[in-house]
Amino acid sequence: MSLHPSILFHFTCKENFKKILIDDFRPSYARERFDGSSPFKFGVPMVSFMDIKLSELKIHYNDNEDPKFKYGNYGIGITKNWAKGNGICPVFYNNPNTGILNDFANECIRLTEDVAKSDNVFDKISHRNVTSMLCYMKNYQGLLERRNKPKVENYMFADEKEW
Repeated sequence: MSLHPSILFHFTCKENFKKILIDDFRPSYARERFDGSSPFKFGVPMVSFMDIKLSELKIHYNDNEDPKFKYGNYGIGITKNWAKGNGICPVFYNNPNTGILNDFANECIRLTEDVAKSDNVFDKISHRNVTSMLCYMKNYQGLLERRNKPKVENYMFADEKEW
């Protein structure tokens, strides 16, 4: 027995749902941000899945255009075994006031500045390897900003239990 289900869910709108059925999952860029002592924004290519129970689905799909809902009414479930076999893993949620996130954010900023001045291919590879970890990190709670939707203050990102 586990507190976590064996299925991950991906929610989207009807148009994107049809595309997934025809073309499979395709990453798109999500705008992410880290808050803390060195706040910054960045783009992450992703397909997001949620590790939630069927009883928790209602709070994640959009049935009434409420701004806190942000996905769509169409969902696809995949097994965790399939996800693991395809290199998908859980997101690491961070409190922006902790040292680990601030240290990592500062190092990413420093590396980005150094690589911009360098012609060394190994510097660029090192930068890519370190910053690729950003794809798996997210604020525990914070400001949710989305295109064409109102901002949501103190949104609990951890409720998404993202993979």
